[in-house]
Amino acid sequence: MAGRFSRLDSGPHPAPGLWVLGLTGPSGSGKSTVCALLRQEDFGKFLRFIDADQVSRQVAEPNTPCLAALVQAFGREILRTGGSLDRHRLGNMVFGSPEQVEKLNRTILPFIVEEIRRRIEAYAQEEGVRGIVLDAPTLFESGADRMCSRVASVLAPREDRAARVCARDGISLEAANKRLDSQLPASFYRTHSDFILWNGTRRDKLMEGIRRMAFWLELIPPREYRFSPLRRRQRMKRRSAFPGR
Repeated sequence: MAGRFSRLDSGPHPAPGLWVLGLTGPSGSGKSTVCALLRQEDFGKFLRFIDADQVSRQVAEPNTPCLAALVQAFGREILRTGGSLDRHRLGNMVFGSPEQVEKLNRTILPFIVEEIRRRIEAYAQEEGVRGIVLDAPTLFESGADRMCSRVASVLAPREDRAARVCARDGISLEAANKRLDSQLPASFYRTHSDFILWNGTRRDKLMEGIRRMAFWLELIPPREYRFSPLRRRQRMKRRSAFPGR
């Protein structure tokens, strides 16, 4: 299995046969939903998950080198009274300015990538682990895709993504659309990913995409994938559409 994977060129890959799947996509596409569904499957016990958003919060906790670097780059006004990072204020400072966003990325991403690398190496030592899923919204922008064996992108209709961002972050539709406009287009994910998972209105379609991906990652035996209930229903639909076959 590892021999098929050529994307991994500079990241950790200490265990033969162990793969790292980068899971990404634009805001509101449903990456967390996909992670939850992967965990629920029988093969979920063989997987480990890394949440890059969680890592970004942890590396910038008080009294860390990352937070000190952020203060040096953006000033003490990004700190709350108790010394923790005011993410909302920092976000307002960089929003709408490509130069400031680039400055933020140069400052924080090396700390995030190094912590992700450390976690991959730790999970790789656990017995029975077959794959690591890296949930990273800025997988490509950070260069973390170079640590991955394969990349899966979750895509969804624009209006659905905007509505999810509004509900999740408590912002206006206008603000949500501005955020989506500043991100990579769907066409980029389609041309830079090994798997595309479509999270539209039908959950069964998303599940079929997840199970197809799991089959190619050798988490599902061929016979089990071929005769899954969803696959049987799809074959029945095709046969009913062509009764003479």
